[in-house]
Amino acid sequence: MNWFPARGLPVAVMLLTLSWVSPAPAEIVGSAHDFLQKGWNTTGEVCATCHVSHDAGRDLGSVGLLWNHGLSTATYDIYQGFALENPIDQPLGPSKMCLGCHDGTVALDSFGPVDGSTFISGDAFLGTDLSATHPISIQWTHRGGSRDCQGCHTPHSGSGGMFGGPLKFIEGRVECPTCHEPHNDLVYNPGGAYLLRLDNSTSGLCRHCHGK
Repeated sequence: MNWFPARGLPVAVMLLTLSWVSPAPAEIVGSAHDFLQKGWNTTGEVCATCHVSHDAGRDLGSVGLLWNHGLSTATYDIYQGFALENPIDQPLGPSKMCLGCHDGTVALDSFGPVDGSTFISGDAFLGTDLSATHPISIQWTHRGGSRDCQGCHTPHSGSGGMFGGPLKFIEGRVECPTCHEPHNDLVYNPGGAYLLRLDNSTSGLCRHCHGK
């Protein structure tokens, strides 16, 4: 049997330990955002529809993440519900990345140097009227707490519960990826469509923040 000289542990034991503590990989392959087999994606790649390995200085509003897809320039009708503590901005950052496809003003195949012609349709089409959807790009302050939320909420914790779950606040704001995981087919994902971060079958995702 082979041994690690520094530790004195069998290789088999080490591999078994690693396999037990390592979480399952978060895979975009097979998820609702796997566009490899779509006719409009001629790159033969999974990631290239949104990201590029080497950004040659293209200006897409400094959104970062080596972004490769067109961004919408639409002005949105924003949430018009009851009075909120903080004003709602026009969509920013990660939410605007999502809306670059989902608002229907930018083609799915508008990535890299190409202006595409295939637009989103069906249930995934949101349009530019967001007045009846959950507020996005809204600053999150809670009972006078700090905007970073980490005094009570641990964004990357897997412990669950009100004060340590998987919902992410991004620079102190509620954005699309707060509730949705765009890359992962292994999170709660009923029917492979919604890429939710939590099971919402009994409004669990909603109650995570809106505890009643």
